[in-house]
Amino acid sequence: MKTKFLAALFVGATLMFMLQSVSGGPATYTGKDRTGSPGVLPSDCTLCHPNQGAFSNPQLEIIVKNNLGTVVSSYIPGNTYTLEFVVSSGGTPVGYGMQAVVLDSSNNNAGDMVLTSTPNTQLATLANGREFIEHDGTSLDGRFVTTWEAPMLGTGAVTIYGIGIAVDGVSTSGDNTSPTTQLVLTESFTNSVDLLDLETDNFDIFPIPNDGSFKVKNRGAAGAITIDVLDLQGRTVYSESAMVDGFGTHSIYCKNLIPGTYMITIKSNGVQQTQQMMVF
Repeated sequence: MKTKFLAALFVGATLMFMLQSVSGGPATYTGKDRTGSPGVLPSDCTLCHPNQGAFSNPQLEIIVKNNLGTVVSSYIPGNTYTLEFVVSSGGTPVGYGMQAVVLDSSNNNAGDMVLTSTPNTQLATLANGREFIEHDGTSLDGRFVTTWEAPMLGTGAVTIYGIGIAVDGVSTSGDNTSPTTQLVLTESFTNSVDLLDLETDNFDIFPIPNDGSFKVKNRGAAGAITIDVLDLQGRTVYSESAMVDGFGTHSIYCKNLIPGTYMITIKSNGVQQTQQMMVF
């Protein structure tokens, strides 16, 4: 009798832990990445939710918006965005859950999720540095939102990996899981200053690569220009303002640059041109 009681107690405790981890989010309660992202064991939510429920075609939609509420497909380094995840399915589930992560091309965490703005939503960080948005209990409408700060200049394209789940609220065997959804955001070098919202290519920058000395050739009318050289952390390491003649050439000397990759921005009459430069 005692053995049967202990066995039943063990099974009950195990079931309680599984249900708690499911309802609370896999990263928070079990330290697991179930998004299907690279660099982790090839397992998703189906490890605990075997897709035996009655909720057909579960899907996760990923939407990224800038501070104006416009849907975007690229990010400006350091700017803040809204990441919205919407889980849907056929049938009438009790609610929904999800998990998502943002990674760079090296499969490291990209940017920073800073806060959530929907019920039953939380952020969690694993020991490997990956940061997740995931459910915290069951969401009735399947909508999960977080504010995300884009990574630093030079990170390149980032990928959002996410997975959603429709649940019956009774047992994990009655749930259905979506495929892994991926959304790629390319890096934009457009300056976020309001007056500089138009890209141009009125200038030639040469030679590239160089030793920190280069020339800027104006292919338009005469006027004032500002030339900034930025490192990959977005810090300005050199800045100069000058007047250039129409179709004239201006020389820049900044030979104290450490060899590496830099970004050059040339601003003139409310427009700008951005170009990558290698220094040897």
